[in-house]
Amino acid sequence: MTDRDELLGMISDCYKDAYGQRPRLQRYSEYNEKELGYELNELFAVCKAQVEEDERRDAEEKAAYEHSITVAMSMGAEDRETAIRWIDESNHPHVKVHESMVY
Repeated sequence: MTDRDELLGMISDCYKDAYGQRPRLQRYSEYNEKELGYELNELFAVCKAQVEEDERRDAEEKAAYEHSITVAMSMGAEDRETAIRWIDESNHPHVKVHESMVY
């Protein structure tokens, strides 16, 4: 496998991570290896930004969930597990959550 083929493989993989589908590699037929490297760096930047956004969103969701637990406890839940059960039952009244799924 040539360096060019390896770059195209990495571009294809990273493009899929960034955009959810593989690119048409024909668009890169006129690119030299340096240009392919630049393209790969651009795709890495897109992927990095998406990871950072996902992490930010996850942190916000966790903080909101922790706040809900605090609110439930202030409303009378005697402990964290009870608060989580109340929250789960209010969101999914017909679904039971196994205790190993609670963090």
